[in-house]
Amino acid sequence: MKNKYYWESVGEVISQVYTVEAESWEEAKEKAFTKMKPGDRLAEGPSEMVKEYAQWPEYHYIDDQQAVKIATLEKGAWLDDGKGGEYWDENVYYWSDEPEYLYDQYYKPIN
Repeated sequence: MKNKYYWESVGEVISQVYTVEAESWEEAKEKAFTKMKPGDRLAEGPSEMVKEYAQWPEYHYIDDQQAVKIATLEKGAWLDDGKGGEYWDENVYYWSDEPEYLYDQYYKPIN
């Protein structure tokens, strides 16, 4: 059985999970990115990893133990200023499983 991709919108109390239609992990990242906010997670795994909250059955979360891959969307980074110093850039995004920065003014997730 082929693994599926899910975006978990992480809330303060509960989360909600959405299916991401993609053929690969990299494609899932590209498709989910613009809908996600910092702190949200993307996961790959079987559909059984998406669990229902007992007290709120209309909401779902990802069972980390069943996931094959999980990455959190992070925002902000210390960057080299080219003069021997560093500066904080709040407009940079990156996946927790990859150190490469996403810095494109036309391709930003929801804040």
